Amino acid sequence: MRALNLICLIVLVTSLGWASGVEEFPSQFLGYEAINKVINDRLFKPDSPVDIANYLGKSDLGDLLGIYSGTGLQFQFQNGTPNATNMVLWHLAMDGLSKDLGAICSIVTPTQLREKITDNFAGHLVPLCSWPAPFAKSEYVLQNFWLAVEGYDAPETEYLAWRDFFLANYTKVAPDQTVVAMIKAMLLNPYFLLRK
Repeated sequence: MRALNLICLIVLVTSLGWASGVEEFPSQFLGYEAINKVINDRLFKPDSPVDIANYLGKSDLGDLLGIYSGTGLQFQFQNGTPNATNMVLWHLAMDGLSKDLGAICSIVTPTQLREKITDNFAGHLVPLCSWPAPFAKSEYVLQNFWLAVEGYDAPETEYLAWRDFFLANYTKVAPDQTVVAMIKAMLLNPYFLLRK
């Protein structure tokens, strides 16, 4: 799991230009409200929305993830430039959400999200609960799960790298842990979090 976290961080840092010494950031985060809406639209029923800020301990910390605020001419997007603070907060929020979604595959850990996810998302998640069975590793299952979460926000090369990583490194990992890592990798993908 630590290797996956490190890979996600390296990919994000590289995409931001930090590794190349670029002073200005080419992108900003989409922001708390936009990402929260995408997650709810793709994964959760309209009458059961989830607020990712709840995974931060205090809902007002969501403002540090990028938000429009102010009035009139002062209305602007704030806290959208990636920095150490909002990167930690994004990681905490997506880690908590991923763990709750992964718990759907667990027979031991109950989760309230089981009743909140859409039938479409459940249909793509449930086959992965048999990981590492051959069907769970099939191109059909993996690609449909990717599209259910990531949509077309990222190019195909991102899907291929994600797929290959899990097929190579998660051959003996429990299904609920695999699903947690898969979802977290998608939600922390720069193509998912950053403005294009």
